[in-house]
Amino acid sequence: MIEVDSLIVDYPGHRAIKNISFNIKAGTVTSIVGPNGAGKTTLLMCLAALMRPLSGTIKINGIDTVKDPRKCHRNVGYLPDFFGLYDAMTVEQYIKYFAFARGITSDNIDGIVKDTAEKLNLINKFDQNISTLSRGMRQRLAIAQAIIHTPRVLLLDEPSSGLDPDARHSLSNLLKELNKKGATILVSSHILAELQDYSTDVIILRKGEIVEKKVLHQFNPEKRRIIIKTTTTVDNISSYLPQSANIAVAKIKDNIITIDFTGTEQDQYELLKDLINRDLNICEYTVEKSTLQDEYLKHTKSKDKPINEDIRQTA
Repeated sequence: MIEVDSLIVDYPGHRAIKNISFNIKAGTVTSIVGPNGAGKTTLLMCLAALMRPLSGTIKINGIDTVKDPRKCHRNVGYLPDFFGLYDAMTVEQYIKYFAFARGITSDNIDGIVKDTAEKLNLINKFDQNISTLSRGMRQRLAIAQAIIHTPRVLLLDEPSSGLDPDARHSLSNLLKELNKKGATILVSSHILAELQDYSTDVIILRKGEIVEKKVLHQFNPEKRRIIIKTTTTVDNISSYLPQSANIAVAKIKDNIITIDFTGTEQDQYELLKDLINRDLNICEYTVEKSTLQDEYLKHTKSKDKPINEDIRQTA
């Protein structure tokens, strides 16, 4: 769906994107994460065919973004981090304006406008002037213009900025729904817990280079560290543990046992039941899961040389 090859982007006196290459498969939700100044916004603007790179190519659904930007625009929805709205319009007028701008026919336009407003909980603001909207409502309206034409690719730069917790939850559900309907989504955000909720892949940027590209299931939500505290010191933990490929003892110190565990929640339940049935005197049982934030912090602090390989090669 998206092919980026040897992309370089310069600003005066500064190289923002440094010769990066990656592919993104159709139907995925890719998080783009990194510190301020990493090149996330620049990358999204190039993908949206709103910025011309110094060199390299970007193809979206086979369309070269440099050679045919207008055709690319018809296939892409884009929400910038900083956006402007037409404050003199009502919510309905604004969404309808962008529906016409995106080439939606007048026969279908009213239903599509209302459906988009309902998805973003804006239907009760339909007749309200945009200048009176809160920051969160303005953010929802900006997202509406990005999805009104049902784009094949949706690019969102900090889409949850300014949204309250309820609105963020609604946005997460909306992105999952759009993805189920076939949209390929790229999201840049600093709220890593939210990204992990709906993302399938991640690209970690630092100083214009890719330091990690992974499919998120490689963080393995089924892989976790279990910390067990007992009332007495355990001399031979292996006599208490069932024989299973899911279990590896990482460390034992006094009455604290650390286990690396790979399995489902049902497997985890069976482990706890077995330990209790074997009379291990458990007083605490804590589960630590690997998160996107853990992976991000690990790689942004790493000094290893960045890699450039297909985003799906590690699958």
